Amino acid sequence: SDDGIHHRVWIVSDEQDISMLEEDFNQVPCTYIADGHHRAASAVKVALKRREEHPDYHGDEEFNYFLSVLFPDDELAILDYNRVVKDLNELTDEAFLRKVGEKFEIKSLPTKDKPKKKGEITMYLDEVWYKLKVKKDVLKAKAASPVDSLDVAILQDELLAPILGIGDPRT
Repeated sequence: SDDGIHHRVWIVSDEQDISMLEEDFNQVPCTYIADGHHRAASAVKVALKRREEHPDYHGDEEFNYFLSVLFPDDELAILDYNRVVKDLNELTDEAFLRKVGEKFEIKSLPTKDKPKKKGEITMYLDEVWYKLKVKKDVLKAKAASPVDSLDVAILQDELLAPILGIGDPRT
């Protein structure tokens, strides 16, 4: 690629190599979809639909697969997911913080910081850094859905949309 990164792809067709890879992957307890969870969910829906349309399927049809790539966690850097908000939707700083406090525990920070764990968001408002910690009842309500329980979804669903009126964060 333009930034000097090179990728190599190999076709693995030797049965012994395939068995070794299968054994190695059976040792991986779980995988995490860092990006593309919507595409993965869509691929599953398409596969299920095609299986209904073709009840005699064997499992090796193209609709049963989708392209993915896996990276070890020690070779992966998850970058910040930042949002810049231009105004507080006609709220004063105090009124905004009060509304945010309904869904998040708010703590002012002495200096700039980054979230350390799930359920934490940092915010900069009027020259003050804050740590927002999602309240337990909000986390509990979101827990059933892997997508809705993501911090980015909670930020959108509990702060950006209802308090700031930002329905589409891309605009």
